[in-house]
Amino acid sequence: MCYRATSGNEMVDGTEVTDGELQPNDELTLQDIQDLEEEDDNDAYTTGSCRQTLAKFRAIATKLKKSPNSKAKFLDLCQENECEKPHNIERDVPTRWNSTYKQIASVVRCEKAL
Repeated sequence: MCYRATSGNEMVDGTEVTDGELQPNDELTLQDIQDLEEEDDNDAYTTGSCRQTLAKFRAIATKLKKSPNSKAKFLDLCQENECEKPHNIERDVPTRWNSTYKQIASVVRCEKAL
C-alpha cells in the first residue's frame, strides 16, 4: 500500500486535508507503475538528442575538472567573451539533487565561451 501526500488544504472524500497529511485509502497499483514506465519512454528528457547533449555537457565538465590546461584556456575564453561569473561548468551527478539543472545553468552562463 502506498500513501499520497497532499499539497495545500484540499478536500479528499469530504474531509479537509492539510499539508503533508497522508491518506490511507490511496493505493499504488501495478497498472500505475506500468503507466509510469511507458510515460518515461516519451519523456522529452529521455530522447536521444537530449541524452547526447547532456553527455557532451558532462564531458566538457569532466575535461575542465581534470585538465588544468583546458581550464586555463576556458577561463581565458570566458574573460574574452565577457561571460558571467563563476567561469565553470558544474558537474552532473546522478545522485545529487538538481545537479543537471545546475549544469545546464552553468552552460548557459558560459555559452559564449563554448
